[in-house]
Amino acid sequence: MKYFRLSLIIIALFNYQYIKAENVDEYKIEIVLFKFNKVLTDELFDINLNEPDLNETIEFYDNEIKINKSKYSKFENISTYIKTIVENEFDKSNIQHPSIWYRDSDDLEILKKFNSNIGRNNDLKLLGHHSWIQNIPEYDESKYLRFKNTDYGFYLKLYKKRFLHLDLKTFIKDKRNSDIQIFIDKEHRIFNEEIYFFDHPAFGILFTINKI
Repeated sequence: MKYFRLSLIIIALFNYQYIKAENVDEYKIEIVLFKFNKVLTDELFDINLNEPDLNETIEFYDNEIKINKSKYSKFENISTYIKTIVENEFDKSNIQHPSIWYRDSDDLEILKKFNSNIGRNNDLKLLGHHSWIQNIPEYDESKYLRFKNTDYGFYLKLYKKRFLHLDLKTFIKDKRNSDIQIFIDKEHRIFNEEIYFFDHPAFGILFTINKI
């Protein structure tokens, strides 16, 4: 009887995911970051970036595994999730609901040419590029995707609030003065298949979103 219930639950879960997949659009996101080798401005900028609370962020799948040794990714804990439902431990099932982490990729399509041109431009230094696939939730359900390395970092949240929106906080490291943060903090309405450029006198970021 227990195995029969388990079979029904598995079938129901797969059917739910199939129906959900039909109703949730997925988008491919691409970004390219670079800095200007010569900064020609005397303008003063804020030096304190208001970073989101850690609980409001999520890391790329690959980084999360490497740094935190997380076992809750790509539905690897699905068996535990099903087991708690079968045993009527509904409170635990909510806690152990599988998590999906965004997977970082080097695969650029729309921004590939821009990325190559920046790498060949002597006035610019290419910092890095990323692409990934995600759905875009409502505002209350969205989180910032976070990424940091020795040269730059970003928090990027995409959400729906009637239209698609972007909340971007990205920064580069000032190796001459660790107390100074050079950053872009931008909220913007976005459209599918458009390319956006956000800049600071010291660096810039290209962003595009394309529905799959």
